[in-house]
Amino acid sequence: MPDYARIYARQEYLTPGAAETVDIIAESVQPTEQSLLLDIACGKGEAAATLAGRFACRIAAVELYDPFIHHTAAKAWFFNLRDLITVLRASGRRLPVRDGVFDA
Repeated sequence: MPDYARIYARQEYLTPGAAETVDIIAESVQPTEQSLLLDIACGKGEAAATLAGRFACRIAAVELYDPFIHHTAAKAWFFNLRDLITVLRASGRRLPVRDGVFDA
Protein backbone atom coordinates (compact mmCIF):
# COMPACT_ATOMS: atom_id res chain seq x y z
CA MET A 1 0.00 0.00 0.00
CA PRO A 2 1.38 3.45 -0.86
CA ASP A 3 2.53 5.68 1.97
CA TYR A 4 0.07 8.49 1.36
CA ALA A 5 1.43 10.64 4.16
CA ARG A 6 4.83 10.78 2.43
CA ILE A 7 3.28 11.31 -1.00
CA TYR A 8 1.09 14.17 0.18
CA ALA A 9 3.85 15.70 2.32
CA ARG A 10 5.31 17.17 -0.87
CA GLN A 11 2.09 19.03 -1.66
CA GLU A 12 0.48 21.99 0.10
CA TYR A 13 -3.14 20.94 -0.45
CA LEU A 14 -3.63 17.25 0.20
CA THR A 15 -6.70 16.70 -1.96
CA PRO A 16 -7.46 17.49 -5.59
CA GLY A 17 -9.51 20.64 -6.04
CA ALA A 18 -8.77 21.88 -2.53
CA ALA A 19 -8.13 25.48 -3.60
CA GLU A 20 -11.55 25.55 -5.23
CA THR A 21 -13.07 23.89 -2.17
CA VAL A 22 -11.68 26.65 0.07
CA ASP A 23 -13.34 29.22 -2.20
CA ILE A 24 -16.66 27.35 -1.91
CA ILE A 25 -16.30 27.20 1.88
CA ALA A 26 -15.53 30.92 2.03
CA GLU A 27 -18.55 31.72 -0.12
CA SER A 28 -20.96 29.55 1.87
CA VAL A 29 -19.66 30.30 5.39
CA GLN A 30 -18.74 33.96 4.77
CA PRO A 31 -16.26 34.11 7.66
CA THR A 32 -15.57 37.36 9.48
CA GLU A 33 -13.04 38.43 12.10
CA GLN A 34 -15.50 37.18 14.73
CA SER A 35 -15.80 33.69 13.20
CA LEU A 36 -14.35 30.58 14.83
CA LEU A 37 -13.92 27.74 12.34
CA LEU A 38 -12.98 24.08 12.83
CA ASP A 39 -10.69 22.40 10.29
CA ILE A 40 -10.76 18.64 10.95
CA ALA A 41 -7.86 16.65 9.44
CA CYS A 42 -6.23 19.95 8.45
CA GLY A 43 -3.28 18.26 6.77
CA LYS A 44 -0.51 20.81 6.28
CA GLY A 45 -2.81 23.70 7.21
CA GLU A 46 -3.16 25.26 3.78
CA ALA A 47 -6.93 25.75 4.00
CA ALA A 48 -6.65 27.11 7.54
CA ALA A 49 -3.88 29.53 6.53
CA THR A 50 -5.77 30.65 3.43
CA LEU A 51 -9.01 31.33 5.33
CA ALA A 52 -7.28 32.96 8.31
CA GLY A 53 -5.15 35.11 6.04
CA ARG A 54 -8.04 36.15 3.84
CA PHE A 55 -10.68 36.80 6.52
CA ALA A 56 -8.72 37.18 9.78
CA CYS A 57 -11.02 34.52 11.26
CA ARG A 58 -9.86 32.20 14.03
CA ILE A 59 -9.39 28.52 13.19
CA ALA A 60 -8.85 25.40 15.27
CA ALA A 61 -6.82 23.13 12.99
CA VAL A 62 -7.07 19.49 14.07
CA GLU A 63 -4.57 16.90 12.83
CA LEU A 64 -3.26 13.55 14.09
CA TYR A 65 -0.10 13.15 11.98
CA ASP A 66 2.82 14.86 13.76
CA PRO A 67 4.77 16.05 10.68
CA PHE A 68 1.64 17.83 9.41
CA ILE A 69 1.00 19.33 12.86
CA HIS A 70 4.50 20.80 12.84
CA HIS A 71 4.09 22.01 9.26
CA THR A 72 0.78 23.73 10.09
CA ALA A 73 2.28 25.41 13.16
CA ALA A 74 5.30 26.56 11.14
CA LYS A 75 3.03 27.90 8.41
CA ALA A 76 0.98 29.85 10.98
CA TRP A 77 4.21 31.31 12.36
CA PHE A 78 5.69 32.10 8.93
CA PHE A 79 2.57 33.93 7.73
CA ASN A 80 2.10 35.68 11.10
CA LEU A 81 -1.18 33.84 11.75
CA ARG A 82 -0.23 32.43 15.17
CA ASP A 83 -2.98 34.45 16.87
CA LEU A 84 -5.58 33.10 14.44
CA ILE A 85 -4.67 29.42 14.02
CA THR A 86 -4.61 27.01 16.94
CA VAL A 87 -3.21 23.58 16.06
CA LEU A 88 -4.64 20.64 18.00
CA ARG A 89 -3.27 17.09 17.92
CA ALA A 90 -6.37 14.89 17.87
CA SER A 91 -8.39 12.44 15.87
CA GLY A 92 -11.41 13.72 14.02
CA ARG A 93 -13.32 10.96 15.80
CA ARG A 94 -12.54 12.35 19.26
CA LEU A 95 -12.36 16.11 19.08
CA PRO A 96 -11.06 17.92 22.17
CA VAL A 97 -13.67 20.67 21.83
CA ARG A 98 -17.18 21.33 23.10
CA ASP A 99 -20.24 21.09 20.86
CA GLY A 100 -21.62 24.37 19.59
CA VAL A 101 -18.41 26.38 20.00
CA PHE A 102 -17.65 26.79 16.29
CA ASP A 103 -19.41 28.80 13.62
CA ALA A 104 -18.53 26.27 10.93
